[in-house]
Amino acid sequence: MRIYFLIKVNLLRFLWLVLLVVLSSSCRVLVINRHYKTPARPYKYPVFTKADSLRGSLSPLRTCYDVKHYDLNVKFFPEQKSIAGKVDFFAQATTDFQRLQFDLYPNMQIDSVVWDGQSLKYQREYGAVFIDFPSTIRKDEYIRFAVYYHGQPQKARRPPWAGGFVWKKDKEGNLWAGVACELSGSSLWWPSKDHLSDEPDSMTMHYSVPAPLYCVANGILVDSVAENGYITYTWKVHYPINTYNATFYIGNYRKFTIPYQSDSSQFLMSFFVLPYNLTKAQAHFTQAIDIVNKYEHFYGTYPWPYDGYKLVESPYEGMEHQSAIAYGNRYKNLSYLGADYIILHETAHEWWGNSVTATDYADIWIHEGFATYSEALYVEATQGYEAYLRYLLVQSIFIRNKQPLILPHSVNFWDYNDGDVYFKGSLVLHTLRNCINNDSLFSDILRTFYRQHRHSFATSQDFLDLVNAKTGQDYTPFFRQYYYNRSCPELQWEYYYDAYQGKAFLFYRFQKANEDFSMPVRIKIDDTAYLIRPTTQWQKAEVPIAKTLVINSNYSYIARKHTRYFRK
Repeated sequence: MRIYFLIKVNLLRFLWLVLLVVLSSSCRVLVINRHYKTPARPYKYPVFTKADSLRGSLSPLRTCYDVKHYDLNVKFFPEQKSIAGKVDFFAQATTDFQRLQFDLYPNMQIDSVVWDGQSLKYQREYGAVFIDFPSTIRKDEYIRFAVYYHGQPQKARRPPWAGGFVWKKDKEGNLWAGVACELSGSSLWWPSKDHLSDEPDSMTMHYSVPAPLYCVANGILVDSVAENGYITYTWKVHYPINTYNATFYIGNYRKFTIPYQSDSSQFLMSFFVLPYNLTKAQAHFTQAIDIVNKYEHFYGTYPWPYDGYKLVESPYEGMEHQSAIAYGNRYKNLSYLGADYIILHETAHEWWGNSVTATDYADIWIHEGFATYSEALYVEATQGYEAYLRYLLVQSIFIRNKQPLILPHSVNFWDYNDGDVYFKGSLVLHTLRNCINNDSLFSDILRTFYRQHRHSFATSQDFLDLVNAKTGQDYTPFFRQYYYNRSCPELQWEYYYDAYQGKAFLFYRFQKANEDFSMPVRIKIDDTAYLIRPTTQWQKAEVPIAKTLVINSNYSYIARKHTRYFRK
């Protein structure tokens, strides 16, 4: 009997080819874990401080008000790598209060805080700013206050992961600048309530840049005014937006557009590129039409039709800025993917991360895991199911299993060097699909989850609750294992042919899993597929006498161990 461990010679060659491509095109740290081992030493979390809690937790001084709109004014001084600006907060009180907290990095200077014509007193502690009103703000009351500030925002050490400003020159010597601050936060460069759980319903941005440079931002351009050697561009976002998604791109841009139309939506796609890349961009960016169309089919209508869809050539690799995606991938497709990875992944974030947003970085896998799984769905839609499985197998070997999928809560923590929220998140969704074993139902779960939380927030518990409701089964043990246990469940098994009886048996159980963990696993004996349902206790099943046996033939995220322990 031949036993297949799923990785054959030709597939190994494929994996190593993919690995070379991935490592040559990625800045993240990737560790190969082909056998899905769980390392003895878990991830060592930093010692969380009061500064982390002030940024990551929701104290009464933050929950007392709900931001409805930001009006952001920023003037850029490239020679000094500095900015000066003003932010108007438009908010509604959720309870009576007299003090509130907003956020701004300590290196940025506050000039004044003004409310109702009065300068308010404020105190600073780490990145938190506390302001006191002279009288009590009553529940449901609408307030407006302005923060005037200036400074030199921190430079990005490794954009987009280690965030900050990027000041560069293009090939023609023109200024080319931008910002990426997903984990670092919006308060890196503008005063805001810097927490995932509070998005303004809309936002206006006024960016003043040296003439004749152009400035692209989220939403749609509503005005531009030239004065005293500067041009002020006003952009308006008409939907809720994560504060870290508010962005700008300064450069000598050229623009072209493509109208998008599908069965469910129509809007304008706009592309901003450097002049010497215009011709190649006009050909390369057309793939965005098919990518958006596929995602609409998977999940639902594009989230921001009024604001449109933009790809903007950026001085860093990429970032999912809402309706204005950063693109810096040098106009190259990956042959095994059939698309440009940056366009494919960052566009998926328009649905997962931008429209459906986690309330805390503890659940960041909702952003990254769903977006990474979207890549696999795209491969399936364009190349077929076998290509989908191969793509997931590539993702699976980069899972490190050093920490659970759900991260520490209320401390603004996420280590971008650990890719498990991407790859393990994707494989958990694939494994769930295998467990449900009904593609129509699984697709309905994804679409319903998106529809229920579109332009809003979602938690990992929300997803578990929906799966239970849709399937009519209790998937709590499944999610408890993959959410909170860093170990990859290990399927121990043995195929045994009893010559005396002339029968074959399969012995199997799960180890390195929670005691109540159980899930179906597909095996393939010769050309026939079977389902077994291991628990953490040994089980024995009579099976056909096999010439070939494939364990876990549809690549659920489990480790496999062939053992002789149970033979009798």
